[in-house]
Amino acid sequence: MKRTVLLLLAVLLAISGMLTACGSTNDPGSETTPSGNNSGDQTDSGDPDATPDIPADYQIGGEFRVLSYNANVSEFGEADAETSDSVNEELIGRDFWLEERLDVYLTVDTSHNGQYADVNSYVELVEQSVFAGNASWDLIGTYSLTPPLLAQRGLLVDLQDYSQFINTSKVWWPEFLVDACTINNRTYFLSGDISSSLLYNMQVVVFDADRAAANQLPETELYRMVYDNEWTLERLFELAQNMSQDNGDGTWNTEDFYGITMESANMLDSFYFATGLTTLNENEDGYLEISADINGEAMLDIYNMVYSSINTYHSMTFQTGGNNPMADGKSVFGINTVYQFRTALREEVDHLRVLPFPKYLAGDTTGYLTLVSNPHTQYCIPDDIDDAEHSAVFMEMMAYASYDRVTPIIFGEAMKLQYSQNEDVSNMFDIIRAGCTTDVG
Repeated sequence: MKRTVLLLLAVLLAISGMLTACGSTNDPGSETTPSGNNSGDQTDSGDPDATPDIPADYQIGGEFRVLSYNANVSEFGEADAETSDSVNEELIGRDFWLEERLDVYLTVDTSHNGQYADVNSYVELVEQSVFAGNASWDLIGTYSLTPPLLAQRGLLVDLQDYSQFINTSKVWWPEFLVDACTINNRTYFLSGDISSSLLYNMQVVVFDADRAAANQLPETELYRMVYDNEWTLERLFELAQNMSQDNGDGTWNTEDFYGITMESANMLDSFYFATGLTTLNENEDGYLEISADINGEAMLDIYNMVYSSINTYHSMTFQTGGNNPMADGKSVFGINTVYQFRTALREEVDHLRVLPFPKYLAGDTTGYLTLVSNPHTQYCIPDDIDDAEHSAVFMEMMAYASYDRVTPIIFGEAMKLQYSQNEDVSNMFDIIRAGCTTDVG
């Protein structure tokens, strides 16, 4: 198994030595309610440090072109959308404010597929444009796995060169995220509040309160475990093993009841990263090295727990064939992203709740960790544009406006209100967000 993991890491390093996926962990207590006014009036967040350093009279002028992609959650407002919600309305307001504040006409190209299967073709699109010196786009916002490849090919501007405009000490650029996206004192891409898809891609444990109660597990007991630092992988697997049931035919398939289901195999990442393990570390010379965690006892212990749960006890399985066990009432726990509450699980939200991903060790008081999935957006500046300063200013102002206007709607209104049926669930979202993590691997 160790050889397989090491080989996989070697392949990942060969593809993208700077691979990263970054999350946002602004202090929920610093959030304030946005104006909800799409006229372009900007509201103050109440935090004296939460204002940009861009001079008040700084303007860019002219057309500002952004290359985007087919993101799961729109990064920009869609005025002609067939259906709209409060997030889209606030994005429209933010975009309008940016145009007014910087005297620009914003155009966003979302015609190119950029999700996982299309990463290479997206990279080639940018590469051909930059090598030709077309200066086609002022800013690129795309799937998180893409910018590391663009940086590796020398296609991006080092954001550190424009630190007088992009101030990474501001709250909309969380410190842990800046650290993760900065390798050898270079930062070629960055995310945070600037990405509307970021918080939706937090990986969490969803549970069915009704099904849990039917298995003599009241939701209050689960919250207590979280509060008392007893919510661990070992406890989760123990509960799941006791709940899984074969339908009597002796074959485990989609017709059976499982303690845990996973949205996809990608959710397995949380069992590693959200338990505090790392894959790559930066040494004192700025180079990436494989972490000792790869060969550690914790890694092997976690692997054995996951393997046994899937293959021996049949208490955990993957969501397959378009089935949704959580929505179909065939699972108590699910490893999902919060995005699922906006889509597949929306109709079931009344009896579905969220928990942070379990810890590895009981009694660990360092906090719960939350891995952010790959389908979020990283922003970067192509190397062939005429004025990278303008792009840096726009990027900073977009991040600030998103922090002030959009994040309070996504987190404060959608997650802590719409998706929270009681105070405990709201607290769970605070805990989940506060622990957002990432890894350069």
